[in-house]
Amino acid sequence: MNNYFWNSLISGPGVTIFVLCLYLIQVQTGSDSLWEGVLEDLNQIEKTEMDVFLYTADAKFPANCSVRVKKCFVEEMKVIVYESQLENNNKVRGTMSRIIRIVMEDLEGRQNTEISQCQKCETFEEKNYGEFMESFRKNVQRWHREDTEAKRGFKETFVS
Repeated sequence: MNNYFWNSLISGPGVTIFVLCLYLIQVQTGSDSLWEGVLEDLNQIEKTEMDVFLYTADAKFPANCSVRVKKCFVEEMKVIVYESQLENNNKVRGTMSRIIRIVMEDLEGRQNTEISQCQKCETFEEKNYGEFMESFRKNVQRWHREDTEAKRGFKETFVS
């Protein structure tokens, strides 16, 4: 029995099944927790006020522009980190730094396949801190939903 297991595992189909199972585990634990963590962090600083205006993407951008939108949010969040440092607001600075790391981690695995119709960060409307944070929250919810739907499609394709 023990020998049969190892022989099955090193065969072509066995390796394929093993790799798919490992990938499925990674997919199930991956970005769901990332985006849920971001939403929890946003709840901690939602009542904060800052006197800044930031380029703000709404949630109506084309799906193939999400990399550029995420990068824009990261750049604008760096402004928030800087401003919170000037105001000695360690809670906002720490929370925003953590969110930046999470978004950057998400961007690492993505290819930039954007087309010319994607807006540049500087072309988005400048909005105050509260509106920026609300827009970011809506975008995070969208990315969470898209990741969940993509995982569901993956499961239906390979698990059924």
